Amino acid sequence: MVLPVIIIGVAVLKVVLPASIAVVFSSRRDMKKMRDDLEKMHDDLKKMQDCLKKQYAWNQGIPPEIRPTREQREKAEPMLEDPSKSFYHFAVAGHAGTGKSSLVNAFRGYKDKDKGAAKVGINETTMDIKRYPDRSSIFKNFVWYDIPGANRLWLFIFDFIIVCWKDRIMEIDIQTLTSCEKMEVPIPTFLVRTNSQTHIHCLKLSEEITKEEAKEKLIKETSETVKKTLQACNYNDPNKKAYIIDRFILGKVVSDLTEKFRSKKDIITDDDIREMAENVEGAIDEGDLLIDLLRTAKERRR
Repeated sequence: MVLPVIIIGVAVLKVVLPASIAVVFSSRRDMKKMRDDLEKMHDDLKKMQDCLKKQYAWNQGIPPEIRPTREQREKAEPMLEDPSKSFYHFAVAGHAGTGKSSLVNAFRGYKDKDKGAAKVGINETTMDIKRYPDRSSIFKNFVWYDIPGANRLWLFIFDFIIVCWKDRIMEIDIQTLTSCEKMEVPIPTFLVRTNSQTHIHCLKLSEEITKEEAKEKLIKETSETVKKTLQACNYNDPNKKAYIIDRFILGKVVSDLTEKFRSKKDIITDDDIREMAENVEGAIDEGDLLIDLLRTAKERRR
């Protein structure tokens, strides 16, 4: 009686055991596949997270690629036409309507209506990057570039960036300053407030004060506004100097300097620029801006 039971039990084991073992191994294969799928999903999520971080950084004014590739440089440098070290390439950037084109003209000693001057207008008139060589003013080896709106795509190819603003510093302006600082080789930037004489005139009328009082008020308000804005945006240097200028006064200073030193081989000194600026009524930071531009250019090429 016992023997048949044993025989039956052995027969059952022969059938059930292989099936059980097959189920176990099948479960292990499924678990391995599930683990592989989870690891792949984790990798995909990490890639997506990295992509989102780069996109966020770009929106905050920090290019995802701080070090431009060789291909990017090869594509961008023809924009300069003469990317040799004998020229200084200045880009004038800023929000539409801040006077970028007029500032380019002033640096070159041009009036807005002169032949060869950068086109100006109330609305954005520059849709592409425009190049303006300077062959006649004190900046003979400078090339000026009028950047449409706040185009930051090719900032890395320029030697210097001038950021224009008129009534208030825009977020895009801070992004431009930050982008330049984050480059592999930081790009010097100059924060320039335009239309000083218009601001002074408006303050004089609205506050019922003298012209000199309006001028001092503008200087104080500009300093406070810049510091407050840069601090609020966590900019690296909240005490960054903001140059207050008027395009007509700047153009006058450049033209006078050019006329005086046109036939002379003497190097224009800081004192020459400062003296010329002081002789133009209404000047505020025009002389300092010219001095700092020339000084920074010399240091950049050392």
